[in-house]
Amino acid sequence: MKVGFYFSPEDFWFLHQQGHVIRRKADYADISNNPGLLAHNQKQIQELFTHYGPIDVAFLDAFDNAAIRDQIHQLQPQCLITRGEMETPEQEIPDEPLPGP
Repeated sequence: MKVGFYFSPEDFWFLHQQGHVIRRKADYADISNNPGLLAHNQKQIQELFTHYGPIDVAFLDAFDNAAIRDQIHQLQPQCLITRGEMETPEQEIPDEPLPGP
């Protein structure tokens, strides 16, 4: 059995604790613009990818995810990361097969 995690770097609880109005399209919701949010996410990734054995796939539900993607690969180099390494169409079915995996 393969094991995977869904992970959303846009942690609305954490953003609320920082005093932000919760909305998806805000600069402070991107980890590259919010060092506190990035640090919070990195702690969670450290736990998820070091305490539960081999993880086969991770879906990162944010387009600003390079730092998280790179951390996962440092911890588990064989993990496949969707939305970061391969196309993952949402809310529509492509008219033709996607190139690659």
